[in-house]
Amino acid sequence: MRSSVETNWAGNVTFTCSVLRPRTVDDVMRAVRRHDDIGAVGSRHSFSSIANRSGALIDFRDMPKKIELVGSTLVRVAAGVTFGELAVWLERRGLALQNLGSLPGISVVGAYSTGTHGSGSRNPVLADSVVEIDFVDGVGDLRTVRASDPEFAALAVGAGAFGIILSVTIRTEPTYRVTQRHESAPSWNATAGEVDHLFDSGYSVSIFTRWEDPLIGDALVKRRDDVDQAPWSGLTATEAGPDRFHLGGIVLDNLTPQDGTSGPWFTRLPHFTIGARPSFGSELQSEYLVPRPLGLEALLALRARRADFLSCLLLSELRTVAADDALLSPAQMRDSLAIHFTWVNDVARVARAVDAVENILRPFAPRPHWGKLHAFSREQVLASFPRAAEARSVFDELDPRGAFASSALVDLGLRSPPER
Repeated sequence: MRSSVETNWAGNVTFTCSVLRPRTVDDVMRAVRRHDDIGAVGSRHSFSSIANRSGALIDFRDMPKKIELVGSTLVRVAAGVTFGELAVWLERRGLALQNLGSLPGISVVGAYSTGTHGSGSRNPVLADSVVEIDFVDGVGDLRTVRASDPEFAALAVGAGAFGIILSVTIRTEPTYRVTQRHESAPSWNATAGEVDHLFDSGYSVSIFTRWEDPLIGDALVKRRDDVDQAPWSGLTATEAGPDRFHLGGIVLDNLTPQDGTSGPWFTRLPHFTIGARPSFGSELQSEYLVPRPLGLEALLALRARRADFLSCLLLSELRTVAADDALLSPAQMRDSLAIHFTWVNDVARVARAVDAVENILRPFAPRPHWGKLHAFSREQVLASFPRAAEARSVFDELDPRGAFASSALVDLGLRSPPER
């Protein structure tokens, strides 16, 4: 193992600890036993400080990227494997995942741990596919928790609070094909029913906006060839030829095909292609999930006060997420509208914009994405996630000495302060 001083992907978080690169499971177990404040880092695409520790971080890049079938429909995936790597492996075997996020280069375990999601009115957060978690607990022992175990709902979206995850076992399904195209989104005068109609018109739908134009923006509608047989939404398709793929009018060269052609699921569900630079290349991100029935009202409130945050916004993305039962999922027990902000990479300006957005959204019961920038206090977290205290109790039991109880997690109310 070796250590170094490193940062997250965006460069806005410098890890104030040693970054360890174990080669074996035994190395991981020894590292946990040796450090009082330890965690893990994946593809480093979290923008918040939730992964940071004062002692050490486990980086899995030198561990085997093992993927193996468990029976015919389950797959066990080692920490360090990205969704792009997993997708290619599954496709070769005629298998697929239910959904993907916008970036195929993020780590599977990290995405599950922070409540990352794709889009789709029928699609919950990505962690909903997990049925088993293998991890090193707070005393350095190997543990396995299954979906049938009472503590599983706390661990499914665990925010790094209970252990070092070594692998997850997830559900798969037979491979399928997806057709993606651009469509114009409704105007800001649209009814909630009209907006819902667009979100429900495909398997996965994203609306992109800068909050200014008469139209909300434009939409990427992704439809499963084997499921979505009804006509398209009826809205006008926008120009998106093979040389002009774009997000919200911003032309990029790293996007998946948007020209109405069909392709394998993993070449259409993400916005960005495997192996390309992620997203805009230099940015910060925030995201909040509000109950879907309050979605349009929340959007109109943001539009009315867009001057409070627009100066440092690159683009916003709107997606729907189905309810799930993970205790710390931002969509826990409620169908949600996810409101995402891609900001310029300016920490001070973005902090002010985040404060403004949270003030605007406060009447609409927002919940933050754990891996994105937010300013939620402990009190706000406990009020927004009604079963957070229950999750904290499970984490404290699995980690009695507080090895994973970082200051960030304690400040959020997700861990009790360790007795050191």
